[in-house]
Amino acid sequence: MLIRRWWLVAGALAVVLALPASAGAEFAQPGWIEGVVSVAPGGTHVEGIEVCANAEIEEEENFTQCQQSKADGSYEVTGLPEGKYRVSFSSGESGLKLVTQYWRNVTTPGPATLIPIGEGQQVTNINAELQPAAGSIGRPQPKILSASWGTENAVGCPNGTQGLDNIPTTFNWFIRRASIQPTDFRIVRSDGTVAKPTCALQFPPNEADEAQTVNLIGDFGDAASGPTPVAIRVVGALQGKAPGAPKWHKIKRLPKAGVDPLSGGPYIVDAWTLMPSIYRGDQNRCAVGKAFVRVMWSNGLTAYPSGEEVGAAVTASYRALYRLPNGKTLAKAPLEVADLHDHESSFNADNMHDLCLARLPRGARLTGVTIAANLIQDPNGDPNPAQKFRVRG
Repeated sequence: MLIRRWWLVAGALAVVLALPASAGAEFAQPGWIEGVVSVAPGGTHVEGIEVCANAEIEEEENFTQCQQSKADGSYEVTGLPEGKYRVSFSSGESGLKLVTQYWRNVTTPGPATLIPIGEGQQVTNINAELQPAAGSIGRPQPKILSASWGTENAVGCPNGTQGLDNIPTTFNWFIRRASIQPTDFRIVRSDGTVAKPTCALQFPPNEADEAQTVNLIGDFGDAASGPTPVAIRVVGALQGKAPGAPKWHKIKRLPKAGVDPLSGGPYIVDAWTLMPSIYRGDQNRCAVGKAFVRVMWSNGLTAYPSGEEVGAAVTASYRALYRLPNGKTLAKAPLEVADLHDHESSFNADNMHDLCLARLPRGARLTGVTIAANLIQDPNGDPNPAQKFRVRG
């Protein structure tokens, strides 16, 4: 007869199968596995990934032991009786939508490599890099992408205050509108003083799939005589999530980010493939094409030098770059540029463009976006430098 013993180890329920019961019988020493899990692209370590070891032990029912990864991506699954184990890696409590993976690098349990564990044996380097699931982007950690001084004494807040400055601040995550408060942000000036925004808005970008930008509005400085805004800090309890992720998460304190000067032209800060689950409800979505790329800039966008909505010259210059399975690069010209005419006035044009592309070759992976110089201007009238944006990872 086998005796099953349960006990709590470090807050987790563990189980070990004892040797056949007899007077003075000793327990078999359990083994364990350990490793590091990360998320593509970029191999970022993630907390909350569920790692499970599963095996049949001496004709008993399937034995499974699970553990969550730590903030540095490391994990240990302990309390494993002697046997051969199939190890799986899944989203768990990470808040990300990830493809479940089995060791080594397969997505179904059948071809998984079994890991033999002897009595009391430690098995190391059982590592995995998980891929985002369809409808999600692998961005496990939030960060500020840009903060640009957009206008001086030219905008206002809903409370009626006018003649204020604005600093559009972009993130790699969607920011939950209900969590945004002016007190969440601090603007550091060149003389060391600190300003608070009068208001913080998701406007001009105001659609559900444009939630990466927070427009900070207030009295931030004087471009001619100083002081000028030089850095931004997030100090409040913002909530956010990677595009396509199912859950909102509290954003912990982020590193201070520099503020671009008023005279700087707009530049591309992000580019990603718009998935149907995100793009379906967009009222300004592409009307043509089979693949769609969101291009986010550091500031609001109109045609240079007219200040009108962008047109044929911008469409003709944009290229979405793809890496093909054979290693070659494909430069894809858009059929159209969408997400235009968001508001009645072009002064309120947002910082998003959607590239509407024809069908892509199977396996093509977005690697970058390019556009020539002096085609787009920000609300201050500054033209864009030539852009060769590289998609990280």
